[in-house]
Amino acid sequence: MEHCRSAPPWRLAHSVEAGVNIANGGTLHVVDVSNNTIAVAIDNALGGVGTLEMDSGKVNVISGQLANDSGQLALTQNGVGATLLENTVIVTRG
Repeated sequence: MEHCRSAPPWRLAHSVEAGVNIANGGTLHVVDVSNNTIAVAIDNALGGVGTLEMDSGKVNVISGQLANDSGQLALTQNGVGATLLENTVIVTRG
């Protein structure tokens, strides 16, 4: 599990296979996605508000789980691209 905590915007330059935890003011900017699909779990289990920001000009698909655990998870789309939720499990707690 990759963790994005409060810090300048995070950019993962490598493959993520176990999931991503974005929390407490952290932002993960997604610019280029392999095969235009995100199939890993993305959550906020650390508290505060974490943001998954899609900054791609392409059509991307999120097919993994999106979850609010201890905190809130925000999803935004910037630019001319699109973000589709396909077979996505959205979990909210609290």
